[in-house]
Amino acid sequence: MSKKFMEYNLKPQIQAAIAKKGFESPTEIQEETLNLALENNINIVGKAQTGTGKTAAFGLPILNKTDEKLKKVQALILCPTRELASQVCDELRSLKGEMKVFVSPIYGGQSYEKQNKSLKMGDQIIVGTPGRIIDHLKKKTLKLDDLKHIVFDEADEMMNMGFLEEINQILDHVPDNCTRFLFSATIPRKIQNLIQKYVPKHQFIEVKSEKKVTSLSEQKSLEVQEHQKLDALCFIIEQAKFFYGIVFCRTKVEVERLKENLVKRNYKADCIHGDIPQNRREKVLDKFKKQKINILIATDVAARGIDVQNLNYVVNYHLPENAESYVHRVGRTGRAGNTGTAITLVSCEEYSQYKQISKINQIEFEVIKPPQANDLKKFYYNKIKEELDKMQARSRFYEDLKDELLEEFEPEELLLKLIQKAYQEVSHTEFLPINRNKRSSRARGGFRRGRRSGGGSRRRSSERGSDRRGGGGRDRRRSRKR
Repeated sequence: MSKKFMEYNLKPQIQAAIAKKGFESPTEIQEETLNLALENNINIVGKAQTGTGKTAAFGLPILNKTDEKLKKVQALILCPTRELASQVCDELRSLKGEMKVFVSPIYGGQSYEKQNKSLKMGDQIIVGTPGRIIDHLKKKTLKLDDLKHIVFDEADEMMNMGFLEEINQILDHVPDNCTRFLFSATIPRKIQNLIQKYVPKHQFIEVKSEKKVTSLSEQKSLEVQEHQKLDALCFIIEQAKFFYGIVFCRTKVEVERLKENLVKRNYKADCIHGDIPQNRREKVLDKFKKQKINILIATDVAARGIDVQNLNYVVNYHLPENAESYVHRVGRTGRAGNTGTAITLVSCEEYSQYKQISKINQIEFEVIKPPQANDLKKFYYNKIKEELDKMQARSRFYEDLKDELLEEFEPEELLLKLIQKAYQEVSHTEFLPINRNKRSSRARGGFRRGRRSGGGSRRRSSERGSDRRGGGGRDRRRSRKR
C-alpha cells in the first residue's frame, strides 16, 4: 500500500500546499523518488510517461532541502522549451506554499533586465532553457557556486534539439558535489551516454507500463488523402460532442495555414510555434486554458510545454518525425485519470511511418472508417438545420433583401445557391482511399527510434523560435547538428 503525502517528512508549508491542491497520495514516480531523495543526497535517473507527475517528483525533495535564509541559487532546472520552463516554474511555486523560497524562469523572450533583477534579489531556484542560462553564466549575472541540485527535465527532447554542447558548458560551472536528477519519458542511446558521463552512481527509477502510450487515451487513425485532411479534421471536430484539443502540424507554415483555414470556417482556433513572440504565445495559451478558443494548432515545440487540464483530443494532422515524439504529443490528453482521444490523419506518403510508430510504441490503432457521401449529406443536413434553428427574429433589411432576390431567382434555385455559398469550402464528395504502398522521401530516408528522418532537422531548427534577444537561435539552432 502506497504512502500518503502526510507520511513524508516534508516541511509544513509544503504539506499545506499539497493539501490545498487536493493531492493525497503520490504517483508512482513521485513515491519512488521521494523514498530515495527526500532523506539522501543521491543522483537519480527517472523514466516515466508524460503526465505522471515528474515535476513534483524532483520538485518536492528540492524544495524541502532549500535553505530559505541563503539568498543564492541552490537549484537549477534545465528544460528544452520556454513553455515547459514556465510550466515547471508555476508548479514549483504552487508546491512551495508559504516557504520564503523564490522560483524564477530564465529563458529567451524575456528582458535581461528583469532576469538580472531576479538573480540579484537572490532567487534560490532557477528554471531555464540552456541558451539563456549560458548567456547569464558568460555575463556572470548567474553564479552557481552554491548550487546543490541540477535537474535535466525532458532530457530526451533536449538531446533531440541538440543541446549537448550547452549542457557541457553549464556543467563546467556546477560544483562536483551537486546532486543530479535526470527525468525523461524515453531514454534513447544519446541519453544513456549523457547519464554515464554526467549522472554517476545514480539510482534508476522506471515506471513501467504495458504500453508506452497511456491507456487512458484512445488511439485512432483515419487514412485520408493529403488534400482532404482539412475536411477530415472538420468532420472530427463537428462529430465530437465538445472538441477541446491540440492539433499538431510539422512546420510553422503548415500551422499558420491550418489556423487560417479553420478560422475561415468559423472555428475558434489559434496557434503557437517557435517564431511567435513569447508574449503572444502566452496570451494564446491563456485563451486556450480559459477555453475562449477550443482548438490550438501547434508544432512539436509546444508538445513538451503545454500543461492544460481536461484536454479530450489530440489530432496528429501530420505525423511526428519520430516514434518518441508521438508519445509526447498524445501525452497531452488522457492525463491524471481523465480519458482522451488521439486521432492520427494518415496520408499515403506517411503510411510506412505510421506503421513504424505503431510497431515501436506497441499501439494497436483503431482505424476509423472514412465518412461516405451519404454520411456527409446527413452530417451537413443536421448542421444546417441546427444553425437555422438558432437564428433569431428577422429584420426589415433582410425582408427587403429576400424579396429582391426572389424577384431574380426561383425559390429552389435561390436556396440551393445560398447553401452552396455557405458551404462551398467543405467537402461534398466522399473521402478517397490512400495508396498504402506509396513511399515518400521521408520514409526512404529512414524512420528510426529517437532520430529524425532525412531533412527533418533543418525543418525543426527553423520552426523553433529563438531563445536570444533579437531572434537569434541559440536554444533552437543545435538541431542542425547530427
